[in-house]
Parts: sequence; C-alpha cells; structure tokens
Amino acid sequence: MIAFSRTAGDALMALGDGESAALSGTLTAATWTDNAGKVRPSLSLQAHAVLTPYHVTRRRQAVDKPKDTEPRTHATAAIDDLPNDQLDF
Repeated sequence: MIAFSRTAGDALMALGDGESAALSGTLTAATWTDNAGKVRPSLSLQAHAVLTPYHVTRRRQAVDKPKDTEPRTHATAAIDDLPNDQLDF
C-alpha cells in the first residue's frame, strides 16, 4: 500500500494489527519473480482515502448531535428579512 496524501497516510499509520479499514485508490496488478524463478502475482494500492471504524463512529456522532435551531437556508433567510408590507385591496 502506498499513500501520498498525509491524511490517508496518518489514518493508515494509526491502524493496529487486525483492524479493519476501507480504502479507495488506484489498484495495480503486476508480477514478480522469486529466488526460485517462480513468477508470482502482486497487487499495489495507491490509497487516496481511508475509512476506519473510528471515522465512522465520529461521523455518526456528529450527525446525531441535537441541534438547538434549524439552520436557515439562503432562501428562507431572505424571505424572513423582508418587511411585512400588507396591502389593503
């Protein structure tokens, strides 16, 4: 596995033996020859992104946080800021 991104590299270095991770990147298949002359397959992954159980838990906690108020969208903020001009017909 090769990681050029510091974020991906840090996530990989934080993993312990047997920990699971989901990786996204470029996979390259190749072959190599051992000392006995036998050709063997090899895979090389250039990791662009790493997702670990820690990241999943952290994101779920961020989504599950109770929100004090609903965020105002650009459209509702503009409507709420308009003066209430009532016209008598």
